[in-house]
Amino acid sequence: MIKKSIFYLIVVSFILLLVANRCDKNNTQEIKLSKKRKTYLDERIIGLSNIKRQNIRTRKFIHTPKIIKKIKLEHIYRPYISELHDKYFFLIDYSSMIIHKIALNGNKKLSFGKGKGRGPGELINPMDIEINDEKILIADAKKSTIEVYTMDGKYIKTIKLENCIPYRFIIDKSKNEYIVNKDNSIIFNFYRYDLNGNLIKKFGAPLVNKKLKSRLYHESQICKISDSTFVQIPMRLGIIGFYKNDTLQYIKETVDGIQDPNYIVMKNGYENINRNNYLYTCQLVSSNKSMIVMERLKSKDGKKERCFDIYDKNSLDYLFSFKLPVKNISISLTDQFIVTHNYNNIVIMELPKLNKMNK
Repeated sequence: MIKKSIFYLIVVSFILLLVANRCDKNNTQEIKLSKKRKTYLDERIIGLSNIKRQNIRTRKFIHTPKIIKKIKLEHIYRPYISELHDKYFFLIDYSSMIIHKIALNGNKKLSFGKGKGRGPGELINPMDIEINDEKILIADAKKSTIEVYTMDGKYIKTIKLENCIPYRFIIDKSKNEYIVNKDNSIIFNFYRYDLNGNLIKKFGAPLVNKKLKSRLYHESQICKISDSTFVQIPMRLGIIGFYKNDTLQYIKETVDGIQDPNYIVMKNGYENINRNNYLYTCQLVSSNKSMIVMERLKSKDGKKERCFDIYDKNSLDYLFSFKLPVKNISISLTDQFIVTHNYNNIVIMELPKLNKMNK
């Protein structure tokens, strides 16, 4: 009887030892996986190892800014890209490719342009619009051109860009040159041109590792800080690249933190986005003298959550957020107002004061 008890005790002890060893191995494996994922995020996705962190890691929500005015968009059926300049709002109707100049007081409106087509002044796939030296400049990705109009709607010229599909662009007024964000490039992100469309240089690389071939990883926004500085913001990855004199100075995370693209993009034999679960850490962006605003869009199980995140323009430090109940197609900042548009209205809102928010 005693021998049987000793035998059972030995068997039970052996089983417990096996279970303990397996648990120990599992814990060790979890630690290794955790380290591996951190290494993957910091070294494989990001091109630089020195990434600046945000001091604030959780959003600070303030009240939604007060709406001052709404301007109804009449006879504009697919309002898309827009630009705010002085007291006028410029936008392009994708249904007709006609350009509309609308006074923010709502009393004046001018419609112009040559409509759809590949001819001079015509548009097929406009991606960005800028105002420079009292001229309207529109980048067309399909034509690889910048179409130029006067402020009163007269066509001036077409600037052909060499070997470039313009996605976004900014204007370096100190040199009278364009900096063009080439569409989804995995080699050079930016092309610098003179005002006649002559290529000066290529520079800049994706902020994600070049081994990630998907074009979805490389979709990014570009926002001017000054004539010598701008930021490059991948739309899905939770990072911001700061450029000075055409050189990447540093990368800083957004308030969301660095995102692993494997959890954002699906591949089913082709590139696709999970329509029920996705995250845009920067879908829209604009800036004024002191701040940058980025629209963040998250969908979980088909339920969408939108908010605007405000960052200090000089340090890229996160400051605060606010929610908007409706979908926005664009956002523009002045020193006093936030101006957005949707399919029905231009919406003018008060701009929160930074000094009040920091107290």
